[in-house]
Amino acid sequence: AALAFIVAFFRPPQVSRRHSVDYVGLMTLGLGLCALLLATSWGGTQYPWGSWQVISLYVASAVILTVFVANENYAVEPVLPMRLWKNSIFTLSNASNMFVAMAMYGAVFYIPLYAQGVIGLSATNSGAVLIPLMLSAIVVSIFVGRLITRTGRYKGSCSPG
Repeated sequence: AALAFIVAFFRPPQVSRRHSVDYVGLMTLGLGLCALLLATSWGGTQYPWGSWQVISLYVASAVILTVFVANENYAVEPVLPMRLWKNSIFTLSNASNMFVAMAMYGAVFYIPLYAQGVIGLSATNSGAVLIPLMLSAIVVSIFVGRLITRTGRYKGSCSPG
């Protein structure tokens, strides 16, 4: 219903402007992340961690992502402008998001395995163990979103005293 309403009534202003697509940035970011993910997922399963396949993928990833960062400093319309990292809110938000995502995915993947393999719960019950985690994540997200909307602030004040 919302999509139908948007299609029927939303008319954004049409401003034509020439854009330049950062093809080098797109390719280097995609290739660098693919090499990093392949090395991480293949290491210890498909190939030993010290094998030339895994090590060369990590080296290729580092080189390609270094080219990506260098390219982003000179691109007219970069994929990820490097100036954003000078903003402490952007940097700390991304760092905290990375740690929260690692903890959340770790919990979502390993708690059911632990519940089923170690405690001996059924597959259904081991999945149901995650219900409190998911419900609390939803409640906290709603609370924080409403708090930010009400106060208009997403960052605490750092005034002394």
